[in-house]
Amino acid sequence: MRHHPKPDIGYVVLSWDDGNRSYYEQAASVHDHYDFPAVLTMPVYPSKTADSYFMSLEELHERQNAGDEVVAHGSTNEPFAEISTSQLDNLLKRNKKWLIDNEFKGADFIVYPGNNFDEAALDVISKYHYMGGMNQSGNVNTTGVSGFDPLVLPRTIGQNLDICKRAVSLAADHRQCTILNFHNFDSENMMDVGQYEKLLAHIDRTNGIEAIDFTYLWEMRCTEPY
Repeated sequence: MRHHPKPDIGYVVLSWDDGNRSYYEQAASVHDHYDFPAVLTMPVYPSKTADSYFMSLEELHERQNAGDEVVAHGSTNEPFAEISTSQLDNLLKRNKKWLIDNEFKGADFIVYPGNNFDEAALDVISKYHYMGGMNQSGNVNTTGVSGFDPLVLPRTIGQNLDICKRAVSLAADHRQCTILNFHNFDSENMMDVGQYEKLLAHIDRTNGIEAIDFTYLWEMRCTEPY
C-alpha cells in the first residue's frame, strides 16, 4: 500500500476517439466557448486524413492551435491483443512517427482501439508511449492523479449524461480525475449534441473541477511528491 497526496481540485479529461469530424463540426465550438481542451486521437490510419469522415491534417492542426491535444490511436481492424508483437511494434512506430513528423505534441500518449490489449501488448506500447489505455466502463470511473498505472487508465463511456455528470461531480468532491470517452454523435453509445452541451455547462458551473489534457495529467503524476 502506498500513500499519494491529493491535488487541491479535481480534473476531467474529455477524450474523443478516432479523429472523427463529428467533434470538429459539432463539439469544437462548445469547447472553445468554455475554453475546455479535448484530447483527440489521430484517425484510425494516417491516410484517413484524406477521408471526409475524419478530420484533415489542417483541421487537426487547427484544433491543436485552439488548445486541443492530438494523440496516437490504432485501427480496430488490428486489435492490440490479437496481432503479433512485431505487427504492433510497426503500427505504433508508424503512428508515432506520423504524429511527430506532423508536429503534434501528444505523440507520447495513446488510446487503445476497442479497449483491446494484453500484457504482451503493454510491453510493446511502453517502448513508444508514456501513458494510455483505456479500460472502459459504462458507469462512473475515476482515478487518482498521482498513483495510477499510466498504461491502463480508466474511462467512462460518454453515453449517458447523468452518469457523466456524476463522474464530474465525484471527481470534484474527491479531488480525483475522470476521463470521459466520446466517438461521434451518431454512435449508439454516445449522447447527443444537446446533452453534450449540457455536460460542458455542468463542468463549467461545478466548483473544484478543471478540464485538462493528457500532458497535464502526466505532468501531475510525474511531479507530485510521494
